[in-house]
Amino acid sequence: MAVITMSTSLVLGRQSFRTRRFDITETSDITGKQAVRLLGPPRWGMSIASPSPLSMSSGALWENMVMQLRGSINVLAAWDVNKPRPLGTLAGATVLSANALAGATSISISGGTPAATIIAGDWLTIGTGHGTSQLVKAVANLTLSGGGTGTLAIEPPIRKQINSGAVVTWDKPQGYYRMMGTEVSWDGVPG
Repeated sequence: MAVITMSTSLVLGRQSFRTRRFDITETSDITGKQAVRLLGPPRWGMSIASPSPLSMSSGALWENMVMQLRGSINVLAAWDVNKPRPLGTLAGATVLSANALAGATSISISGGTPAATIIAGDWLTIGTGHGTSQLVKAVANLTLSGGGTGTLAIEPPIRKQINSGAVVTWDKPQGYYRMMGTEVSWDGVPG
C-alpha cells in the first residue's frame, strides 16, 4: 500500500465530503424504547470529479492519479481545496499539549499564534501519516490564550490515542481516502 498525494495542480470540477457512521440501534419489542450504541468510529468520505472538458495536461494529471491508486489498494492523501486554510486566524507550529484519548471530542493544543482564532468548521489533521493521524473539524469557535494554547471541541471523536506533542496541521489538513468501486473511465473529445 502506498500513499498518493493529490497534486496541487489538479483541477477539480467538484469536491464533496461526508461522514459515515457505524451506529447500532436496538428497539425493545415490549416497550418500544431505543438504545443506540457505537459499533465503530465515524469515517470521512470524499468525492471528487473533474470539470469537463479538460486540457490534455490536466487530463493527464487525473489519469496519473487514478492509475496510481490501483483501485482501492493505495490511498489518496487529499485536503479540502475550497478551504485549505482555517477560516480563523490560526497559525504557528501547533501541537497537542496533552494526549488525545480514544473517544475524546476535545483536544488541547499549544504553539499557536497568541489570540489566534479557530472557527467552527475549520479542518485540522492531528498527527502525521496514514494510520497514525486523524482528520477532524472544529465544532465550536476558539480563541487561543495569550500563550497560544486552548482546548478545542472536535468531531468525529478520536479513533485511537494520539500522544502529546503530535503535530496539529492547519494548512491543507489532509485525510486519507480509498477509492470505492471497481471501475474508472474517462472520455476524450477529438480536438
